[in-house]
Amino acid sequence: MRPSGEFDSTADYLPQTNILVTRFRTRDGILKLTDFMPVPPTGPEETEEARHTLIRIVEVERGAVDVEILCTPRFDYARADGPQGPTSARGPY
Repeated sequence: MRPSGEFDSTADYLPQTNILVTRFRTRDGILKLTDFMPVPPTGPEETEEARHTLIRIVEVERGAVDVEILCTPRFDYARADGPQGPTSARGPY
């Protein structure tokens, strides 16, 4: 995910966390992208999906920003092809 057109960006982890915040600045606005993988509880209630969940929060902090999204997952350390279509109701991958 990135803005359409020209932009500059910065990326930093929030202190003492695994939360990555990336800001994209364009002529028309600022886009904030926050990525993290929550640590699920361990034990019998833990699910395979919970261990492999990426949370991505997209916010426009100022103005308006058009974005481009390209998702090409690479499984098995890029040795295997990814799925070719939707795999769940939550999203394509």
